[in-house]
Amino acid sequence: MAKNYRPGFTYADFASQFTAEWYDPDKWAEIFKASGAKYIVLTSKHHEGYTMWPSTTSFNWNAMDVGPKRDLL
Repeated sequence: MAKNYRPGFTYADFASQFTAEWYDPDKWAEIFKASGAKYIVLTSKHHEGYTMWPSTTSFNWNAMDVGPKRDLL
């Protein structure tokens, strides 16, 4: 961290860099089905409360407000 990021850079500072640019849920479903998977588990809310969907209870700490600016679920 010290070598690559400014002093005081926090976990929350990474959120603006999260773009989900290669996230393609339809393609993922195709791959899961082809693999024979019977179910998958998507982490929809991270341990620090960042949600992968727009959330009024997680204001400014969700995928719509900071990061990819879209609902990932």
